[in-house]
Amino acid sequence: MKRFLGAYAVALGVFYVGVTYFFDPAMARDLPGDPILPSPGGLLVAVALQVAFYDWVAQHMQDSMKAALAVAVPQILLVDVLYVLNGTRRVDAGIISAIIIFVGWMAVAKVYDMLSDSMPSPDSDSVPSSESVVHELPEDPPVWRNEGIKDQDSLS
Repeated sequence: MKRFLGAYAVALGVFYVGVTYFFDPAMARDLPGDPILPSPGGLLVAVALQVAFYDWVAQHMQDSMKAALAVAVPQILLVDVLYVLNGTRRVDAGIISAIIIFVGWMAVAKVYDMLSDSMPSPDSDSVPSSESVVHELPEDPPVWRNEGIKDQDSLS
């Protein structure tokens, strides 16, 4: 609980100060202009960056579905939940957006699994179950017998 409260306090402080004193003033001066990359180019680049991040997460987690959740849940919390709570998005739009994000990343994970030959899904037959994995310790490892130590005084 201590770690949670500490992380909460730091996140609240950094984000409050950052948004209040830096982001909001920048947004007040923000004028709509020409897009850097008009549609559909912007969408193509943004999705390519998102999938590249997803791929990195999936490779590190070694589980495509957990990686999809690791990408989708923060996106939903940061955009849909916050915007509904602060009044910049209606509840129905937030729910629809959350469903689209969740279904989208689950579909990405499913296709990623189907096309992957090196990372089996957790429910795959190629992954041994916990019952079939035998963890055996050596009978009497030398470290436990202090083998090779002739003089106990040499340890201090």
